[in-house]
Amino acid sequence: MTSPDIGLRFLIVLLITLGVALAIVASRRWLLRRMRDRQDSTAVQASHVGDSLRLGGVAIFAGLVAGLLAGGRDGSWMPVLVVVSTGPAVLAGLLEDLGYGVPARRRLAAAFMSAALAVLLLGTWVTRADLPGLDRVLAYAPLAVPLTLLLSAAFCHATNLVDGMNGLAATVMISASVGLWMLAREAGLADVTFLAAVLGAAMAGFFVLNWPFGTVFMGDAGSCGVGHVMIWSAILLAARAGDRDAGDRGRGVGR
Repeated sequence: MTSPDIGLRFLIVLLITLGVALAIVASRRWLLRRMRDRQDSTAVQASHVGDSLRLGGVAIFAGLVAGLLAGGRDGSWMPVLVVVSTGPAVLAGLLEDLGYGVPARRRLAAAFMSAALAVLLLGTWVTRADLPGLDRVLAYAPLAVPLTLLLSAAFCHATNLVDGMNGLAATVMISASVGLWMLAREAGLADVTFLAAVLGAAMAGFFVLNWPFGTVFMGDAGSCGVGHVMIWSAILLAARAGDRDAGDRGRGVGR
């Protein structure tokens, strides 16, 4: 995949995300008549004035899907499976964003369901942390899998907490995406590189309307979905790069 190809796909994802976000903002009055009042400006983490739309996640996932359809996965289905596994968390979050009052414990349960789905679809979980004692625990799948589910669900909700400040969540996710993209490219993991690049492009398109005026926010659907994609990109990078390094050492190959 050449650099112009990567740049074109990045631009497609960014523009589709921005276009859908603009359409959402343009339909504000029509949407608000069909949504329940949430009074988000009174939330403790909010720094914006007024009740901004919380449907930025719809635009972000439109961009992600467009990126997947545009190709560049080098034949790997991993990016598709990661996005598919966001389903429970995104659905519960979207209902909350529309004002249907999904309790926090149910949204947390949905994040756990998405994490469990990722484990089943990807056959991957956290197996090392490079911390004394913890790596022995993670060596046993019956203990490692629940800890992986907890890590994934916690990261989703941590992402949600920073969505109330204009530009904060987008900046964090763009920075993390660039970091993962660089690490995955160095490790030779084309599908993880692709997923990180697509996520970063979608977040860049969202950023245009999220900062500085907070015209639209990710909402629970966007923040939990993006958080899920981000943490699983990192888990897959660590697991697969670690396996590759172990294989190289076993063959006596140095870096």
